[in-house]
Amino acid sequence: MDASLPVLALLAALGSSEEAKQTKCMAEAIYFEARSQSTIGQLAVGNVIINRVKSDRFPNTICKVVHQGPRHKSGHPVKHKCQFSYWCDGVKEKYTDKRAYADALNAAFMINKGVRIDSLKNSLFYHAVYTSPFWAKKKTIVAWIDDHVFYSD
Repeated sequence: MDASLPVLALLAALGSSEEAKQTKCMAEAIYFEARSQSTIGQLAVGNVIINRVKSDRFPNTICKVVHQGPRHKSGHPVKHKCQFSYWCDGVKEKYTDKRAYADALNAAFMINKGVRIDSLKNSLFYHAVYTSPFWAKKKTIVAWIDDHVFYSD
């Protein structure tokens, strides 16, 4: 079966509503942050995004959360200064793996329909295991899922 068919069907089902826009932003973040992770790993990244939307400390929409960070006067993100590294790494976002994008869309649908991981209910932060961000030592580890460590305050 052609791997593009599930993606096209999912995108068609989304339509062009505000909910569709937010779901696409969630799928974008999941794809670029966790496409090599298990379904649980992808859902975990989505849980952090939703937790941030619900927090007074972050923007109040999925798209604003995943695209949060300083911008140049041109409107482009300042390199390496964003909340989500893929958004400001200087590389144009391209969906090269249609199956992985379909998986990310499915995970985004599940998150937006209420799927939650109990252990992450207070998690606002995560990072890949191969990085050591300065802020991590001030947080509490709540889960280690696939290649990501999840934290709460």
